[in-house]
Amino acid sequence: HYGTVSIETVAESAGITRGLVHHYFRSKRDLYVAVVREMFRGNDVPVPEYVHPATPEQRLAESVDNWLDMVDRNRTTWLIALDAGLGRDPEILAILDRVRERAVDNIIAVLGIGPASTAPPHLRGALRAYGGFAEASTREWLERDRLDRDQLRTLLTDTLLHLVRETIPTIETATPRPEASPT
Repeated sequence: HYGTVSIETVAESAGITRGLVHHYFRSKRDLYVAVVREMFRGNDVPVPEYVHPATPEQRLAESVDNWLDMVDRNRTTWLIALDAGLGRDPEILAILDRVRERAVDNIIAVLGIGPASTAPPHLRGALRAYGGFAEASTREWLERDRLDRDQLRTLLTDTLLHLVRETIPTIETATPRPEASPT
């Protein structure tokens, strides 16, 4: 956990002095925020290109594999970041929000379901909800060992395909419920 690691330990692991760490980072929190930011900067999951005859399902499987690779490489930081690190750190929450919005854009591109810039709110909302499901599912893999990677990959790809093909069209055609009258 982030709180149990000292700056001295970080410096020693990096083969540098504590003073050098403090030269670049005023506090352990600043170092932690930089690590989380870098995890997502260097590992933005690339959208697989359309290559004939690749299907959306194949592109999705490749995309999920790329995402699982990033999560696996950064498992400790990933799990801490999901908890927003230092309690509910606003800077970590802002980083995660941007990453989650980019993930929605990437899903739209991978599946070829329209330009992300004009995606309707219900589509973005459903895909953000799926993102929460994907994050919770990684805990089952990384922390609880209830799913192995192949099972998680199947769960994530099949669920997303069902969501896009079956559930979202139903949401689009759903009749809005009348507002409840005050009692």
